Amino acid sequence: TRIQRDFADFIAEPLLQIIRNAVVHGIEQPSERLAAGKNETGRINVKVEKTESTLSISIGDDGRGIDEKNIIEETGNADVLLNKIVQPGFTTLTESEQFAGRGVGLDLVKTRILRRHGVLKLINSPGQGCEFIMHFKS
Repeated sequence: TRIQRDFADFIAEPLLQIIRNAVVHGIEQPSERLAAGKNETGRINVKVEKTESTLSISIGDDGRGIDEKNIIEETGNADVLLNKIVQPGFTTLTESEQFAGRGVGLDLVKTRILRRHGVLKLINSPGQGCEFIMHFKS
């Protein structure tokens, strides 16, 4: 899919952040994956679709998904969950790592997407993975 260079530069950091989160938070260790009946190796899929009027970018993994009950009281509502995890300073890690747990990340993704009048969606499947979808008018 062809996109303008300035947009590619603009979206690179949010894409990297979502992929980084999938690796650090989503994809389980090989032993956990095998115990859950999954392939030992995790998978992250990036899909881009462009029409005359829209550009959609989807980043999904086949990891553990987001444990909603440890984050919000109301489970099953992807919009409530998404609004919680994109807050500045939000993290599920107790200790900071090189690439995660610093409380910066998805808030940057949300800010960048909103700056271009885009929409961020979340599809969460606990135990099976999650998918972030960004929609932009082109």
